[in-house]
Amino acid sequence: MGLATVWASTLGTQALANDYHWSIMVFTALAVGAACGIINGVIIAYGRVVAFIATLAMLVAARGLAEVISGRQTQIVSVPDFLSTFRGDALGIPVIVWIFLLVAAVTGSC
Repeated sequence: MGLATVWASTLGTQALANDYHWSIMVFTALAVGAACGIINGVIIAYGRVVAFIATLAMLVAARGLAEVISGRQTQIVSVPDFLSTFRGDALGIPVIVWIFLLVAAVTGSC
């Protein structure tokens, strides 16, 4: 998750989001997360590595790559539409809570 958020909040991705739409940042984060999951799955399935060890190795690798990409600096999102969308509220409840409820309902986590 750390690598996905760092990659999605890099200046290049934010520039694309400013030029086109803020959803580019969301899709970038989802794509990076999916790629890490696929790599992890392939290592477990075909590399015959124990799932715990492969997951732990992916965690270390992703954290290291996130630190390299960010230059060990906090990434600040400066895309106004992205910020206004996720800082808003609907029916007095923050949008981020609605997103959580939607994801929990879709995945059956509630």
